[in-house]
Amino acid sequence: MDTKLARMLQRSVKEYNTEVAKRRAADPNWRPVLAGADLSGVDLGGSDLKEADLAEANLEGASLVWADLDRAHLTGTNLARADLEGARLTGADLSEAQVYGAQFDGAILTRANFTGAKGLDEATKKIVIELLKSTWT
Repeated sequence: MDTKLARMLQRSVKEYNTEVAKRRAADPNWRPVLAGADLSGVDLGGSDLKEADLAEANLEGASLVWADLDRAHLTGTNLARADLEGARLTGADLSEAQVYGAQFDGAILTRANFTGAKGLDEATKKIVIELLKSTWT
């Protein structure tokens, strides 16, 4: 895990997004590695987490409103009670993630993988299956 980047994200989304843009400009193949980070309760609204490795991270109660999580690796991540309103999760891997009470209102979940995700209620499943065409097992 990039602890410097994780601390920056806890402090300021704007500062984090600037750093991410700079690193991606220097190396187009670079991806944020925040696996195992404790970002519980942090306001991550509008953050650029595209293709980030957030496996096993703790995002419980975090605000990810309008965050870009396209193709993010969220395997086993704790997203309990997280607010993902309007977040982009196209192609994100949420397999085995804990999503108890998470809010996905207006989120873009096209091709997101929720295989083995824990805590999906029937209403959330119906929204995702019928409107957003996500993958379920």
